[in-house]
Amino acid sequence: MPHSPTGYAVEAGLLEEDAALHHEDRHLVTNILGHEDLRVEIGSFVDMARHDTIVIGSDGLYDNLYKEEIIERIRKGPLRRAAQRLAADVRERMLTEKRRQPSKADDLSFMLVRRKPPATPQRKGAKAKNTQSKDLG
Repeated sequence: MPHSPTGYAVEAGLLEEDAALHHEDRHLVTNILGHEDLRVEIGSFVDMARHDTIVIGSDGLYDNLYKEEIIERIRKGPLRRAAQRLAADVRERMLTEKRRQPSKADDLSFMLVRRKPPATPQRKGAKAKNTQSKDLG
């Protein structure tokens, strides 16, 4: 949930997502990293299904793409490619205003998380494949 008056209004059903993305107060926030009044909200535990993807992002993401657009870009394929698509699309929206599309110049931070697929058991006597690990840090 966005930590803003417009975000709370959308969650409560008082404001449509499209109206919130174009609202004059969409820049107001109520919870900021690094602020002395920061609070961390913890909800109930949710089991992730095999292909679920979690998106954690700043308002730079959510103020420039509709939820459905974000879902469409991350729902399949490699996460790295999904992240590159999100970043490119948000950058384009920030730089190019089009009628009826959200567009707000801002910083952009987001993280995508997906469960690793379960390891496949090796057949008895089969040779191990040569695997490489890549540091993404």
